Amino acid sequence: MSPRPKTAPVFVVGGADATPSARRVADGLRARDVSAGDVTVVDAADARDRLTDGSRRPACLIVTVPEAAETVAALGRLDAAVPLLAVTDAEGVADAFDAGATDVHTRSAGVDALASRVDRLVLEGSHAADSPRAGPADGESASGDSVDGDPPGANPARPVSSDRTGADGAHRRLEKERRLEAIHGFAHDVGDCETTDAVCWRTVEAAERILAFDVCYVGLVEDGYVVPRASTNEGGPVALDAAPVDQGVVGEALRTGESYVHGDITETETAEPAADSFASGLTVPFGDAGVFQAVSYERDDFTAADRDLAELLLSHAGEALRRIRFETELREERDRLGALFENLPEPVAACHADGGRAVVDDVNAAFERVFGYDRETVVGDDIDDFVLPEDEESITLDETYYVGNTVQTEVKRRTATGVREFRVTVIPVELGDFSAQGFVVYADQSGQKRREAELTRQNDRLAEFTSLVSHDLRNPLNVAKGHLDLAAADGDPDGDHLDTAANALDRMEALIADFLSLARQGRTVDETVAVDLADAARSAWRTVDTGEAASLDADAALPTVPADPERLRTVFENLFRNSVEHGSTCSRSETGNGVEHGDPGVTVAVAPLDGEHGFAVADDGPGIPPTDRARVFDYGFTTDREGTGFGLATVQRVVQAHGWSIDVEDRADGAEGSRFVVRFD
Repeated sequence: MSPRPKTAPVFVVGGADATPSARRVADGLRARDVSAGDVTVVDAADARDRLTDGSRRPACLIVTVPEAAETVAALGRLDAAVPLLAVTDAEGVADAFDAGATDVHTRSAGVDALASRVDRLVLEGSHAADSPRAGPADGESASGDSVDGDPPGANPARPVSSDRTGADGAHRRLEKERRLEAIHGFAHDVGDCETTDAVCWRTVEAAERILAFDVCYVGLVEDGYVVPRASTNEGGPVALDAAPVDQGVVGEALRTGESYVHGDITETETAEPAADSFASGLTVPFGDAGVFQAVSYERDDFTAADRDLAELLLSHAGEALRRIRFETELREERDRLGALFENLPEPVAACHADGGRAVVDDVNAAFERVFGYDRETVVGDDIDDFVLPEDEESITLDETYYVGNTVQTEVKRRTATGVREFRVTVIPVELGDFSAQGFVVYADQSGQKRREAELTRQNDRLAEFTSLVSHDLRNPLNVAKGHLDLAAADGDPDGDHLDTAANALDRMEALIADFLSLARQGRTVDETVAVDLADAARSAWRTVDTGEAASLDADAALPTVPADPERLRTVFENLFRNSVEHGSTCSRSETGNGVEHGDPGVTVAVAPLDGEHGFAVADDGPGIPPTDRARVFDYGFTTDREGTGFGLATVQRVVQAHGWSIDVEDRADGAEGSRFVVRFD
């Protein structure tokens, strides 16, 4: 193929802000070897000089500045013979034509389409340099050649090519203006569409009405397929199937972003016409949203002008689809955030900053429930007016919101049930160059504080408990080891060393048993059944080594309570064992067994409380000194050298696991003895 003949240069008009864009246009045209002798970037002043100097007249002026219409109007008055091509967004097309542009190229159409327009304008300008400014040739064929007369089978509803002179030229200009005006009206109408289907149907209707296309359809990209959404022809809708986005003419147009005119569909390998009678076609993509296709029953029935006008029409449809997609995504995102906001378990207030104050825009249901105010009451007012206690400081939002920092702090706030501790998180929402709105999230710390305090107490008790166990086990262990060493050294002829070691081991066994019993008692009771306290007390008494001298009096008026029967048995066993073992006036160190040698024996009574919900376990032994009552439930506390100090600690743990309480008090009758009171409330 021989190189194209070069004509006068093409000037790309840029400006201070538009120069980078103008350079990209020029580079793209040079790469595509347009018909002009050279492509040069100039500013508006240089363009004016070249238009007023006939010796340096350009073949075409391409205006890329943002104010394209104003520049076109100013340059067009200087030399009407030089074609003016305006490069603008879809919204500026009508203004550019109104200002006198020979042709308009939308930026979304691509550089290949721009190069084709430049070639056409340069060629037309070389044949009609002295003619009045005219629009794009509506009668051009897909190859860009002018077609004289009506081609066979041409649609008579569309103008065909004729000489660019006289009445036919005037007719073409009027027809072009009519179409552009109609497309401008379509841009306004399609901008009012609220659904994608409405845009698609409005587009095919406009293509049929304005561009006089016989058969056309719009397909949108959905899940890897181009799905037909609207179609029309003279006899009704065209039956079309979804097609993969990477196949056929449609796939090629989507991949390249370029429009295609096929003069003879039968000679196009990638074409798969929906009907055998279709002869020629036009395919125009609009971004990545989908494609527009028009077909005709005649060959070579689509011109470059048809393509250009279809691209302009589709640029408006594409903008409408992008707007609807954006609005839909925005609405869905808003609904998701709204649902999240409303259903968060923590109280949340949406606020805006006003002079350091957090003015409420909205609150969620948790805020209403926790703080006791409905949204109608608090919206529009400072949030601190409702939740800030008198002795607490407010959180100033100026720095937080406008710097865009998320802030967390612990505060006290007034709620519907009193003052509570919260961890407040202030989350600003960035709007443009500054943050003026955000969320204040209140995470209740009262329960966590209680849990932390309880965990600290448990850890302290565990540390103390571990220390006591370690100490108490170490002593008998050392005793046993020492006497075993002595027995090994002298043979232990009397067996005293081995007896002492055996007693130490028995002591260790008792400690371990009590330790395991305490460890098995959980902090809570999961399942309960109705337990008769009198029966439970008598059953526990039978399992304790009480001796013949001790006796139990279980009051028949004792109530039935929900409890864990096995763990309640542990309570009674340890209380009974404590009464029996400490009920003797003689110490174990003197007699060896207080049960057998006590005088005359201890009586233990279990009775309901008078006027309260609970029961008491009392004995007639020596009692517990007032100075020891606060310590009797501590791990390892005992007044008996042989005791482990775990029995009453186990009792308290089981009682508390049921949600009850236990205290040591004087006997109700004032007599000597110990009295343990368990209250259910």
